[in-house]
Amino acid sequence: MAIMHPPHGPKYNDSHVAEPIIYRLLKEQLDNDFQIIHSIPWLSSFIHELHNNKSPVGEIDFLILHPDLGVLALEVKGGILGHNSSGFYYSNTSIDPVAQLNRGIFAIQEWLRNNGVRIQIGRAYFFPGSEMNTLELPPSVVDNYHPSPIKLILDINDLDRVNEKICSIMSYFKKNLQSTPINKSTIETIIGMLIPTASYAPCWHSRINSDNKLWLRLTPEQQECIEWALKNDRFIISGWPGTGKTVIAVETARRLSTAGKSVLCITFNSLLAQKLSKELVQHTNTQATTIYSLCSKASSYNGEKADFTSEWFEKQAATSLKKACKQGFISEYSTLIIDEGQVIRKEFWEIFIEHFSTKKIIVMCDAAQAFPYEKPVSLIEIESYLQQQAFFLTESLRMPKRVCERLKTFQQPTHSITNSRQSDEDTLTEIITGNQKNTLRQIIDQILSQGLLPQHVIVLTPSNMAVHQSIVPQGVKVESIGRFRGLESPVVVILAATDMSNTEFFCAYSRATSRCIVILDAHDVKKGKYENLGKILYLEKKDQIESEASKSLIQTLIESQPASEVTPQNDIFFMAWSEIWHAYILPVQTCEPTRLLLEAFFIHSNTPNIYTWAPDSRNTIILIGAEKNTHPQHLELKHCDTCSELTPHTIGVLTSSTCNACMNVDNERNSDFEHQIIETINIFIMREKYPAEVIKSLPSQIYAIGALHKSRYETTQNELVTAFTQLSLEGRVAMALVIRELTIGYRNNRIEFKVGEVSKKTYEWNKELEVFSRPQWQGFINDAFVKLENNGIVNKGAKGIRTIRSENFKTR
Repeated sequence: MAIMHPPHGPKYNDSHVAEPIIYRLLKEQLDNDFQIIHSIPWLSSFIHELHNNKSPVGEIDFLILHPDLGVLALEVKGGILGHNSSGFYYSNTSIDPVAQLNRGIFAIQEWLRNNGVRIQIGRAYFFPGSEMNTLELPPSVVDNYHPSPIKLILDINDLDRVNEKICSIMSYFKKNLQSTPINKSTIETIIGMLIPTASYAPCWHSRINSDNKLWLRLTPEQQECIEWALKNDRFIISGWPGTGKTVIAVETARRLSTAGKSVLCITFNSLLAQKLSKELVQHTNTQATTIYSLCSKASSYNGEKADFTSEWFEKQAATSLKKACKQGFISEYSTLIIDEGQVIRKEFWEIFIEHFSTKKIIVMCDAAQAFPYEKPVSLIEIESYLQQQAFFLTESLRMPKRVCERLKTFQQPTHSITNSRQSDEDTLTEIITGNQKNTLRQIIDQILSQGLLPQHVIVLTPSNMAVHQSIVPQGVKVESIGRFRGLESPVVVILAATDMSNTEFFCAYSRATSRCIVILDAHDVKKGKYENLGKILYLEKKDQIESEASKSLIQTLIESQPASEVTPQNDIFFMAWSEIWHAYILPVQTCEPTRLLLEAFFIHSNTPNIYTWAPDSRNTIILIGAEKNTHPQHLELKHCDTCSELTPHTIGVLTSSTCNACMNVDNERNSDFEHQIIETINIFIMREKYPAEVIKSLPSQIYAIGALHKSRYETTQNELVTAFTQLSLEGRVAMALVIRELTIGYRNNRIEFKVGEVSKKTYEWNKELEVFSRPQWQGFINDAFVKLENNGIVNKGAKGIRTIRSENFKTR
């Protein structure tokens, strides 16, 4: 079969029947040495000059390429054709396929030659609906001087011998044109030139410039708003991010200043105040400042000594400002413009309303962009202060459309919001990863490699999240979401924290003018963090998030490391010897409560070094030492330059971290310990071979594992696992025995239990529990029931009574 371009079938054009038929015949009857391009349009100004053709646009129906036979252009005409003095025709319509094909060949040959490829192209015609005798054809399509006349036309009689006819015509042109063979790489070059594979999407630098020209300018709605602001003594502008509130504030201040008015612009954000000052630098009768800076100057104006701390701002700033205003501190200003009015506190509003009572006040606000710690005021309160209803902006054009739509996840608008920008997919990217900091570094490198400048990019984080300078290249700014409110950047990268509120997400997303990239931790998304956003993403991408979250877990990270099994095949627990860490490991188990009980046992036993970790642990490893009654040591999983492996590291307060694997390279396996572990497994899987007294005398933690396993409770249930993790080492044993007692009763259709009776009964099950007094054991049992109650497995009844919640009590 010939190799066709396009491979999926003929292009759609005016030939609905003939060309699709020929496409199929060429594909099926020619072998794979042939490469065939269907429908090559051409546009050539020199064709117009040579032939005075009004339209220099044309098309070659098929271009056939073969490494030995050369290149052939094939013109296809369907239907029944005739010929007279005007040439070929359909009924009364005159056509000239010969001239048409000649123009096309000339155009393509010249274009290829101008691009460094010289080839000679033969020509042929395929009329599948006509029957043409050689003697009745014009000399333009028959070579009668050849020993056997060469007919350049294929017709209805050639439908089953296309290969023979095409090869014959191409061989004829190869000899007559004296063309040399063309190798396969040249054929690929020609195909690549005629049908290039390319994306013509503009680069981000061009897109940012385009966004600045198209969207970051005054709209008719904003122009109207400015006119209203200039006409009215009281004017409130409310709108979503991107509607242009700050743009209106700046332009209004400029026009008032030009008209001879002195303007005081106040905002809460120091970075926004700096931007306003820069925008108004040529208007000397305007001043832009933060409310904090204004109060500081007021304190100096009063001759006071202020310490300018946050405590001073909370308790003394308003008093200082009020006192200064009474003495004429801001009397020189005829207009007050407040941007981000929702975060100007009530006590300051009262001062401004009093001292601008006969002057102009213009306010920009967005109630959705206020944090609780700022003690914000509502739009209704601002309207009551100014005795004026707000003018609502409805066109949010500054941010990309997809970002604008995503904002509705965090805050439902109170009025219609329109965004006429294209909904380009790549303007909003929400990345769910197992390592946020590494992903941030990769994203910044990728952005800068696309030709963007560092000043095009801002990294936004909550105020409690630090980003080390080694992660972000010089020139790329990192700011807190709160400090950057009211500002904008072409590219915004948000490094999300698990405790981010919907308001913080709303403010952060809305700072982007061209592109917004959000980096979230997969494990935290899986756990339901990130408020509305996390819940939506988990529903949309559950499988991807589960997979990505698992990649960052210790259990996944070390799976490829060599380890030797210690325990035989069983369904109780598994241990191994790590060849890299030179220690025993107790990895994640099918039953997490079993791992927690084993951890408690080993901590109170004389054991070799054992590493263990929780199922959701990503870098914290517990080291159980070799001395009895020691506390577990918490280590960190890190890459060791010496081992070239991920290993547990001791984190020093004053010194650098130390690789425990390097420190313990001489550690060897302990046969006595391994025999003890195997013997423990045997007790579980061959219980009937051991006397009851031996079972009753087992260490309490080991006995508890057997009791839990025998209970056949669904130990993978999240509620039970959570309850276990909330308990002390001794409490874990109590929990396992409580579960065993509850399942015994539950199978006998009993759901109500007295806590005291459960305590008394379980205390007698294992002799090792005698180390505790009865009141101590009662305390452990009480705590176990509390955790079961808190996690919805039991209900609290009358005094000392607990009832199983059947819908949540899972047995196997």
